[in-house]
Amino acid sequence: MQAKKNENQRHENQGQGFFSDIKQFPQKLWERNAVLYYLGNALTLVTIAFVIGIAVCQYSIYDICHWLKPGKFAFSFALYAYTMAWFLPYLKNELSANTIKLLTWSITGIIVLMMLFMFIQSGMSSSSYLSLGISAAHSDQIFVRLSQLSDVLILANTGITFFVAAQFFRDIQLFPKTYLWAIRSSFIIFNLSCVLGLIMLLYYSQVALTSDPLNLPFTQVKSLRNNLLSMHFFGLHVMQIIPFSVYYFPTFFGKKFLLSITSAYCLGTLLLLLQL
Repeated sequence: MQAKKNENQRHENQGQGFFSDIKQFPQKLWERNAVLYYLGNALTLVTIAFVIGIAVCQYSIYDICHWLKPGKFAFSFALYAYTMAWFLPYLKNELSANTIKLLTWSITGIIVLMMLFMFIQSGMSSSSYLSLGISAAHSDQIFVRLSQLSDVLILANTGITFFVAAQFFRDIQLFPKTYLWAIRSSFIIFNLSCVLGLIMLLYYSQVALTSDPLNLPFTQVKSLRNNLLSMHFFGLHVMQIIPFSVYYFPTFFGKKFLLSITSAYCLGTLLLLLQL
């Protein structure tokens, strides 16, 4: 127990040297979970490729390049892979090595398949695909099947995230306690955003459309659909923001900050859902 406390105390002190710690972060991430680290790196490169594709895009739907959606997902998945690579080793006393390995490869497989499906779907919207002369009915059928498979993968990944989150609510020895609660709070918000995403899948046709096809966060404030997407977007990335803030700046971000942001997100989500 004392050795564990000393280890976590060293973890607490890591936040003192911000810039030196940031330089060592890639190496630490690789040591904690090499598979998810390399997955994050690959997705970062994919994101850059999509950004270049968007810049030179010659074909668009509603004036939006068809590579925008997979580009956004690649970026989000990269952050998610890095985050899970950092979090999973904290559970080495709660979960067996084989369970952590299973979670790692499950996350990797789900993300790779989802990116592949989105790449195919986006490619089906390109001029090169349209020039193949494949019938519209056949294309629609492929598109629907890929969307259905993606929904199943989303459900599977949501289940994994719920499982991992539940482990952090056990009697885990992680110091300082504020950092542990930062992880717990981020999982609460992240999982709530996942539920919000699933609800949008079920009621997507009933949610008001907007004139803004980009669906950028916090634009078109009067639109229910955009507000739901904004809350969903924020919740998905808060799993990096909150623990990072508390890890490196514990003096500024304490328990009141965690309680406030978690309560505000839960309340805001509830108010939006009441409008459905």
